[in-house]
Amino acid sequence: LDEALGPFPVDLGDIFYAPNALRDPQGRSVLWGWLQEKPRKVGTYDYAGCLSMPRVLYLEVDEQPVSNSGGGGNAGLGRPAVHLVQRPPPEIVNLRLPGSEWVAAGLLLEPGSTLPVPLVSGHHLELELSMMPIPQPLEPLREEGDMAARVRDNVGEWSGYSPGLSQGGAPGIGFSPRRAPRPDTADRRHGGSGGSRCSGVLLHNWQSGAEGSAALLYHWDSGVLEVVFEAMDPATLTFSLAAPGARRVGGPLQRPPARGTPLALRVFLDYSCLEVFTGNGEVLTARVYRGCGPRSNSSSVGYHQRQNVPSPGSSTPPPLYSAGGTAAAGVELVSFGCSTEFLSVGAYEVGSIWEEDV
Repeated sequence: LDEALGPFPVDLGDIFYAPNALRDPQGRSVLWGWLQEKPRKVGTYDYAGCLSMPRVLYLEVDEQPVSNSGGGGNAGLGRPAVHLVQRPPPEIVNLRLPGSEWVAAGLLLEPGSTLPVPLVSGHHLELELSMMPIPQPLEPLREEGDMAARVRDNVGEWSGYSPGLSQGGAPGIGFSPRRAPRPDTADRRHGGSGGSRCSGVLLHNWQSGAEGSAALLYHWDSGVLEVVFEAMDPATLTFSLAAPGARRVGGPLQRPPARGTPLALRVFLDYSCLEVFTGNGEVLTARVYRGCGPRSNSSSVGYHQRQNVPSPGSSTPPPLYSAGGTAAAGVELVSFGCSTEFLSVGAYEVGSIWEEDV
C-alpha cells in the first residue's frame, strides 16, 4: 500500500454508496451501487433510494509515469499508472427506442448561447456528447446542411426571453444565458478567477419556479465536472447559475481531456437519477428532481438529424417547451465564457429493462 496510487473516488457525486460487484457469464466485472435520495418535499414520493445503472469495470494502463503534482499517484516511481475505468454496458444501446432520436454534428455555440435538444421527450433519456472549447477570436465553422448550426446570443433580442417549461407551453422559469457561473472552490484552487469557461447541458424542471432545474457543466480551465442545482436567484426567483448559495456536486477529473482534444460524455437521465460517464471512465451521479414532464413521443413517427433553431442574426426566439414540442425533453446544450464546438450530439429516448408479461 505504500506505493499504491490514490485514493481516487469511485464516483464524483454525493449519492452513490454501498457498491456491489459481480462477475457476469462473459467474465466481466460489473458494479452496482445504491443511489440515495436528497432533501425533497415530504409526501411527494412513495419510494426512497434505487439501484444505479450497472457499470462494467476495466483496468487501463497509462504508459506515462504520474506524480502527485500531476493529479495521479506517487512521485518518483517512474512506472505506468493503472486506472480503474467504469463504462456503461454495451447492451444498454438496445434500450434505445427506434425512431425517437436526434443526432447532429458540427454544432457551434457562441459564448452565452443555448440550444434546445429537439424531437425527444419523456423521463428516460440518453445523451452522447463530444465537445471542446474554441478560443477567441471566434472563427465561424463551415455549415454543412442540416448537420450544422450556429446559435447566436443576440443582445437585445434573446436576452429577455424566458423559455416556458410547463406542459401547456406557459412561461416557466427565466434564464439569462449571459450570466456566467461562479467558479467553485475547485476552480479557485486551480487558479480560476472571475468567470469560467465551461460547456454542458441545462436540465429544466417541469413546474413553475426554479426548483428542480440543474446544469451539468465541465470547466475547461480547472478540469472540474459538476452538477449545479438549488440555484434560485433571490431577486428574480428564477434558476440562475450565478445564484448565491447554489449547490454544486462534482470535482476535478483525474483524467481530463488533453488540451485541444474533446471531452466525451454519456449522460443517462432516468426520472431523478442523473448518471454521467466520461470518455476516460469516470462517473458523476446526482439527483435532479424535475417533476413530471410530457409523455414520450416514441409512439409517433421519429425524426433524425433535423435541426430546428433560429438562423444566425434572427430575431425569432427559441421555441417554447411544450408537450411534444421541439424542446419537449427540457434539455439544452450550453456554452459559457467561450465558444463550444459540439463535434457530435446524440439524444435518445430509452425504454424500460422490464419485459411485459405475455
